[in-house]
Amino acid sequence: MQHLHDLDSVVAFLASARSVLKPGGTLILDVFNPDMAKLCRLPETPYHHKSVVDRNGARLDVRATTGYDAAAQVLRFTLDYLRDGVCVRTKKVSMRCFFPEELPALCRLAGLDVAQRYGDYDRSPFASTSPKQLLLCHPS
Repeated sequence: MQHLHDLDSVVAFLASARSVLKPGGTLILDVFNPDMAKLCRLPETPYHHKSVVDRNGARLDVRATTGYDAAAQVLRFTLDYLRDGVCVRTKKVSMRCFFPEELPALCRLAGLDVAQRYGDYDRSPFASTSPKQLLLCHPS
């Protein structure tokens, strides 16, 4: 859902998902909770994002550069995967940010009621510091 950048596409997605839910079905939305400190990073200033292990067991460091377009609510970032300091892969990603009060409103607009809202996969209550926004939705 975060790869849909314009309002019409987001509402069309939610309405389409609602239309195919079986009676008693649940639509689960899983998006990150925007962190203003991360959105305000200086554009094109690389930082260590994380380290991962590839399928061969080798460590890869992931370096990121980001830029946030506040008018479009889109975070654009480039991920460089480094093995021993050498870039072995680059990935460019653009993701729309959904703010905490916006997401339930979009659901309502598409005919969905939010039955539950969590802040992470452990079902912790949603809070401003939660890393995720997990919404369990049913047709209105």
